Amino acid sequence: MSSIFKLNLKDLFKGLVVALFVAVLTALSVIIKNHGIFHMTIQDLESMLNSGSLAMIAYLLKNFLTDSDDKFIGKI
Repeated sequence: MSSIFKLNLKDLFKGLVVALFVAVLTALSVIIKNHGIFHMTIQDLESMLNSGSLAMIAYLLKNFLTDSDDKFIGKI
């Protein structure tokens, strides 16, 4: 039975974990670039939130388009 075009709570949780990791990595990148956490700006925080959100959306889209046999759009 194919589960393409379906998401569950497990997918949502994993998407949130991916978003958190991407946001943390973006924060580390900003901290290294700006030479410290105290030099972060609102724009940096917006960038972290944006990166995390996009990562979560991408993960959920990938799961939405992957079937139970782990084939993307039923082919790959």
